[in-house]
Amino acid sequence: MSSRRSRGGFPRGEVMFDHFILWLGSAFMLTPVVAALMTASFTDVEIARSGLQFAWGDQFLTNFDRAMNDASGFTGTIDGWVMLKNSFILGIGFAVGKIVISMLAAYAIVYFRFRLAVPAFWVIFTT
Repeated sequence: MSSRRSRGGFPRGEVMFDHFILWLGSAFMLTPVVAALMTASFTDVEIARSGLQFAWGDQFLTNFDRAMNDASGFTGTIDGWVMLKNSFILGIGFAVGKIVISMLAAYAIVYFRFRLAVPAFWVIFTT
């Protein structure tokens, strides 16, 4: 029998508390995303009049199509797909750059002895 379960087969109190905290954290992180998606399903006028929406409207696909395909910006030539591509390129670039710098720093911390190696490790690890 698992050590995480009581005799009756139900999870122990601390396991249930851990799961409750995880559910609470998930709800905290997902609420703004859901609110943004719900608000995006209303017209500009309804959003300006009522603010943030917590219900589904009927304009989601129309708004999504406008956001992705209508050109705007200073030049009037940038659409949502170009912005998505630029964000993807930047995200990949930052991720690869961070991994390379972290690998070089890890090499230095492991193979060279210096006074603040442990604090340097924790600064790199936490970022």
